Order: sequence, then structure tokens, then C-alpha cells
Amino acid sequence: MGIPCGHAIAAMGLNHQDPYCYCQDWYLADAYRKTYDGVVYPTLDRSQWPDPSHTLPLVLPPKVRRQPGRPKKVRVERGLERGVHHKCGTCGQLGHNKRSCKNPPIVNRQQNEAPIGPSAPMENRFGIFWNT
Repeated sequence: MGIPCGHAIAAMGLNHQDPYCYCQDWYLADAYRKTYDGVVYPTLDRSQWPDPSHTLPLVLPPKVRRQPGRPKKVRVERGLERGVHHKCGTCGQLGHNKRSCKNPPIVNRQQNEAPIGPSAPMENRFGIFWNT
């Protein structure tokens, strides 16, 4: 492509050679600067544009032929189709749920983590807890 790959540059470094000697001229900084040396004058409207019809050949789009067979489906993936990770409510591990859990339950909870569910203690406005 006109620029040596990383392996070639490493080999040039071991042989004390300059990698810029192996680059094409249009990749060098001088060629980049020469690109913007000239002045580009603005045009007011399309009437000042050059007519390309007498200089360029007419390019037509490629001929497309429908491929044989049933067309492939183009679908938008939903969140559930990307791969759902089930987390067990009993042991906290991924890959299964509480119903199919064969592991022992977690006994020690964090102190700031409140139990959730129908058997969790309820608090009234006076700060008194009771079980339902």
C-alpha cells in the first residue's frame, strides 16, 4: 500500500535503515504540504463549474442480478435474544435461577442490604418492624 508494515519497520530498525526511504512519496510530509500550496478560488454558483461531460466518460452503476434462493432475514435483535444471564436469588451465582438451584443459600448478607420479598419484615411510620 506504499507504507511498510510494522514488521518491516522493526527489521529496518535492527539494520539501522531509515523507514522513510521505503515509503511512497505521496505519504511524506512534503507531499502533504504541497497539496495545500495552491490557491483554490471559490465559485458563486453552478454556472461557474467546469463541464465534466466532455472530459470524463459516463460511468453506469453495475448490473445487479438477484441471487437464487430464499432471501435472508434482516431482523433487529431484542434484548432477550442477545443472551440473558440469569442470577440465582438463593446463592447469587449466574447461569441458573432460584427454582433450579442446587447450591446452599447465602447465609451472611450485608448489613445495609435489606431482605426483599413477601416474608421481609415491614416497618411502620414509628420505626417498628414486624413480619407478615
